[in-house]
Amino acid sequence: MTNNWKRVLMLVLLAAAFVSIYVAGRYGAGAAGHRRNIPDFELETVSNAAETATAASFARRPALVNVWASWCLACRTEHPLLMELAESGQIALYGINYLDERKDAIRWLDYFGNPFKLSAYDRDGRLGGQLGVEVVPVTFLIGPDGRILFGKIGPLDAHTMEEEIWPRLALLEAGK
Repeated sequence: MTNNWKRVLMLVLLAAAFVSIYVAGRYGAGAAGHRRNIPDFELETVSNAAETATAASFARRPALVNVWASWCLACRTEHPLLMELAESGQIALYGINYLDERKDAIRWLDYFGNPFKLSAYDRDGRLGGQLGVEVVPVTFLIGPDGRILFGKIGPLDAHTMEEEIWPRLALLEAGK
């Protein structure tokens, strides 16, 4: 029985090591050294099919770009923080509505509040795929040049803002 427990423990440790390597290597899982630009795109906005959003729409100043969906339960968890950030005006917030129905997205924003200056409507998930989105929510900090400076997989929280986002913004400001 002791050998079986050793084998089980070894398998658990091996699995944990592989998961840790995978998560640590994933863009956005705190991997601050990975840099790339937000892809070029042109999408309708959630609120108006006649209005378009582009990469340039997001890259005027440092901003958070939040990938969200009305069907995403975890998006509800982070939404109060997004509303606080929008009300404070400390950072521009943009959205990418991912794999959703427009009417559901509009209803969701009407009900919970709309923190976004604009939200691109990524119905087919093409932009999300280019960004490496596999689950939502995902939040990216982008610089004024469109460079992705940091990504957070999962609900944005106060800890991430304090430890990751605000320090990076301070460095951007100091570099001006």
